[in-house]
Amino acid sequence: MFIRRAAAANPDTNAGGGPAQWEPAKTWVFAVGVLSYPSGQAWPEDGRRDADMISQLQARGVPARQITFIKDENATLAAVRTSFDAFMAKAPADAILWLYFAGHGTKRKAA
Repeated sequence: MFIRRAAAANPDTNAGGGPAQWEPAKTWVFAVGVLSYPSGQAWPEDGRRDADMISQLQARGVPARQITFIKDENATLAAVRTSFDAFMAKAPADAILWLYFAGHGTKRKAA
């Protein structure tokens, strides 16, 4: 998995010490939302908050090409890893990264 280290920062200030300014055009979003499970348990699609979040980010100026949103049965471990590596390879060094995950995990027995 590709990892880029970021310097620790105070979210209330920018590098010059002034007030922070969010730049939607420089924002890259990687979101995974699992609300439907193989067991059949699922949260209602109506009012899905992760989809609402993506819509709001786009409405505020984040380009669609800079958003990766994987949900439900498409959010396999392999798909998330592959997509995240591709996402990080495209994001420039000065990108603002927005990472989001909603779902549950499970322990699996060692092989």
